[in-house]
Amino acid sequence: MAFPHHKPERRRARDEERAEWRCMITESNGEEGSTIIAMEEQERAKRDED
Repeated sequence: MAFPHHKPERRRARDEERAEWRCMITESNGEEGSTIIAMEEQERAKRDED
């Protein structure tokens, strides 16, 4: 395990928050919101690789 200090339960809570936030953005921005989310996902993937 690369990052033992990362607690799975905290990650799960963060993912749930992110899912709620994603719904809010998509509802308010429609297609534009989806693009923003895709960019966020790519940035997070890059961070997770480091």
